[in-house]
Amino acid sequence: MPLDTFFTIEVNGLKGRKLFDTYPTDDEIEKAIRDMFPQGYIYDQFADENIYPIAQVKKIYKLKDKE
Repeated sequence: MPLDTFFTIEVNGLKGRKLFDTYPTDDEIEKAIRDMFPQGYIYDQFADENIYPIAQVKKIYKLKDKE
């Protein structure tokens, strides 16, 4: 069964929109964090605390189309 492998960056459990063919570089991961957390954190007014980003790279498998 032929598979395609992709990588995606998740920041605090929120999936990124971009799929990478190879493992993303540190610069690409940092850019994804800056896009979601422009100030470096998000202030949670209900908990009265700052939420800081945690990034993970996830590996995704997809079936290749049969031709």
